[in-house]
Amino acid sequence: MSHISSLTTELAALLIQNDFLRSEADERNIRAAREAERQAIADEIAAMRDAADAIVTEAWVQGGMAAAGGVAQCAGSLGQAGNSAPGPNASQVELGEFRKKNLQLEALAKGGAGLASIAGPAGELLGGVPKAHAETDAARARHAAEQAGSRAEEAAAHRDRVERHTEQVFDLVEGTLDTEHQGNFAILANF
Repeated sequence: MSHISSLTTELAALLIQNDFLRSEADERNIRAAREAERQAIADEIAAMRDAADAIVTEAWVQGGMAAAGGVAQCAGSLGQAGNSAPGPNASQVELGEFRKKNLQLEALAKGGAGLASIAGPAGELLGGVPKAHAETDAARARHAAEQAGSRAEEAAAHRDRVERHTEQVFDLVEGTLDTEHQGNFAILANF
């Protein structure tokens, strides 16, 4: 083997070794990126479930408060309707009791109306805000999954380029060795 082909072979061996190391690094990067992508997708799903739970909480709070307010309104209104006024010969005590009870029932009805009116904002506060946070977390996780997927694709493309480079180096070495062997055979043929 001549000195030039020996150097070419050594250089080719170093290039191939370097390509092998780069290919292994790409494989590790692909695995890490795919794992990050899987984790980000799992985080997105968890955040979406949190958002769904917040929607349920919001509905329960709104529905519960609206129902309680409706019951209070009905009780107040029905109580007022059923609270019969004392007769013309009623004492001041009876009239006072009637007014007191009527005011209490009116207050109950107004309180129920008030409770029903804040059901929406209370539900939004207790369910809507956590839902918005969960949706933000889901979007952040989706973005992370997309980035991890892109990193995996880039690493795979780089690995493919490295493999093509390795094939070119093999072809170069093979051509060099063939040329050297032909030269050696030509020299041997002269003897």
